[in-house]
Amino acid sequence: MNGQACGPVADLASAADRLYGLDLGEFTAARKELAVSVRSAGGRDVARQIEGLRAPSIAAWAVNQLVRTRPDQAEALRATGQLLRTAQAGLDAASLRSLRPQRDLLLDTFISAATSVAAARGRRLSQAVQNEVRHTLVAALADERAQEAVLSGELVKAILYAGLGEVAPGDDPGPEGSSAAITRQEGAQTTAQRREREARERVASADRMLADASLAQAEAQRQVEAAQRRIVEFETLLASARAEHAALVAQATDATGERARAAAALDQARADMASVGDPVPGDR
Repeated sequence: MNGQACGPVADLASAADRLYGLDLGEFTAARKELAVSVRSAGGRDVARQIEGLRAPSIAAWAVNQLVRTRPDQAEALRATGQLLRTAQAGLDAASLRSLRPQRDLLLDTFISAATSVAAARGRRLSQAVQNEVRHTLVAALADERAQEAVLSGELVKAILYAGLGEVAPGDDPGPEGSSAAITRQEGAQTTAQRREREARERVASADRMLADASLAQAEAQRQVEAAQRRIVEFETLLASARAEHAALVAQATDATGERARAAAALDQARADMASVGDPVPGDR
């Protein structure tokens, strides 16, 4: 057995940290050994909790080993997730679009690294398992709670992102989705939870569609806001043009009146000159 499983543990958190770092095949025997050791030391309640710790699925185990052994990958996941969540919250289509290649590269790199880490520990990740790893990473990028569960290195099962900022029910990465507290809820499955798990396959393929829809939504919102600004600008220009038109009409009316008065004065002047016998200019 791996030496990590030997030695005393003070509490459930320490036991969980030790167990979820082991090779997958060592988990069950090590869990039993730790529980016996803790119980013999008088920690009956902690021993019971240790016995309740669930062995991780292969996908969860691969993710755990990667975040434990590759802190650079863990930090890249954290940083990219923060950028994506910030852009999504602000409906920043440009940022979401520019981050998409970074997101896809991170997913591919993470899955490749997880596959390599698993292979080094004697485990081959099937395509189905790799898909579960990918879904888990997508959830971690989209949801902060899922991210913390993944980065804890104590994940028990894959996480599915349901969209709209929520992790699929039954995969809650809060206290029930990571580390030791999962076990306190073991056996509490309800009919609704089973139905929700059955629905995962129907929504798994929606990941990219969700990301594209988010981009489209943000872009549409940006265009709506831009159109609204143009409407305000055009209404302002129209009001200004109408005011200018009214002023010009008034000026034209005044000018017409002035011309009429000038013409009348000219006629009167000609008539006056004619009455005294002087030729009127322009009448020669």
